[in-house]
Amino acid sequence: MYLGSALTAADVRELGADHVLIATGARWRRDGVGRWNATPIPALRAESTLTPDDLMRGAQARGNVTVFDDDHYYMGPVLACLLARSGATVTYVTTEGKAGQWSQYTGEQERTQQQMLELGIEIIVSTNIDGFDGECVTLACTYTGRTRRHAASTLVLATSREPCDELYRELADPDGESPDVGIQRIGDCRQPALIAHAVYAGHRAARELGEPVERLTARRDRSLI
Repeated sequence: MYLGSALTAADVRELGADHVLIATGARWRRDGVGRWNATPIPALRAESTLTPDDLMRGAQARGNVTVFDDDHYYMGPVLACLLARSGATVTYVTTEGKAGQWSQYTGEQERTQQQMLELGIEIIVSTNIDGFDGECVTLACTYTGRTRRHAASTLVLATSREPCDELYRELADPDGESPDVGIQRIGDCRQPALIAHAVYAGHRAARELGEPVERLTARRDRSLI
């Protein structure tokens, strides 16, 4: 049985399945933990802090909006452009030296930053967010640590994601296996990654379902010269 919906642990147990694959996805973190910040950012005003999930669910951000991109791919720039087109005054802050730094490997970076500048988005690079009180964000230089305050009524965090694994943890015992049913988490529920990785995880889980452990051992060629 594949689980991608909002079922409870009791619902799953009532179904009596022999094997359960849990693919409940992942959520964007709202505490600032990402590539630069290994621990939550202190003093974040929760009611004025949004994540990509909030915006995709229809949350509105007006006035002075700061987008903090510690993910370094497309999400931060896309949200900054979306907010600018909706009428917000947007400042984009990243710990890297360019907007959407990683997108240089996909050939998108230059056009992405050009589009942001044409939309009037202020781009601040090599800078971390140290805090947010609902009126200003505290910006910190990644090289010197020097801080300054910047006006912001809303902070949008595009930092990292965490698994939505509450159902898995409720069903599985400490060893990751229920005494009555095989429990397995797949895709973003196991480890947030790209869509391609989630597709691969689902395909692999389906192929390996019910196979004995010895059949799952990786096979390698042994060349004799």
